[in-house]
Amino acid sequence: MVKNVLANFQKECDDYLAIISQELGKGNFKEALQWFHDMMTVYSEWLVVAKGPGVIITANDPNGQRIVIDTNRTKELARARLNMLHPVIEKSRDLFKKYGVHIQE
Repeated sequence: MVKNVLANFQKECDDYLAIISQELGKGNFKEALQWFHDMMTVYSEWLVVAKGPGVIITANDPNGQRIVIDTNRTKELARARLNMLHPVIEKSRDLFKKYGVHIQE
């Protein structure tokens, strides 16, 4: 399951870069910047998860079975996602520079 989750997320990262590149190529700088902003929002959300405290969530399902989720695993996945996003963000910034668009940080 984890491999599928990360593979799907890598596809999303690749899609962000492709869309940003296409929009810049068409001269749609505002659209490209909106996609970049969306990607940065995703990055920020996963950063919050990665830096947040790990907790154990427990619940009882309708059959009376106890469900336990350790959110530290979610933090590990968040870090993996951040590692996937970081190079895509850098490549996107390079693309913007190539087209003469300066992104303030």
